[in-house]
Amino acid sequence: MASPKPESIENATHEAIIERVESIVNIMEQRDTKLEDSITFFEEGIGLLKTAQDNLAKAEQRVVTLCRVEESDEDGDEMPS
Repeated sequence: MASPKPESIENATHEAIIERVESIVNIMEQRDTKLEDSITFFEEGIGLLKTAQDNLAKAEQRVVTLCRVEESDEDGDEMPS
């Protein structure tokens, strides 16, 4: 059974986005999916993957920033404001 679409992709968790992508893949792997439906699912999946990549890039930037703050603290510098 396919998982439902998240109400708002912008507010969905990374895990919910990945779960929906996996659901779309499962649907598209079924041989009885109509071509037009497959294209619609594909479009949705591409959008979801872009959102997930954007979220990961933001998380990575946060980690990099936190590591720099930690390095500054170790060097005895004050934290940036």
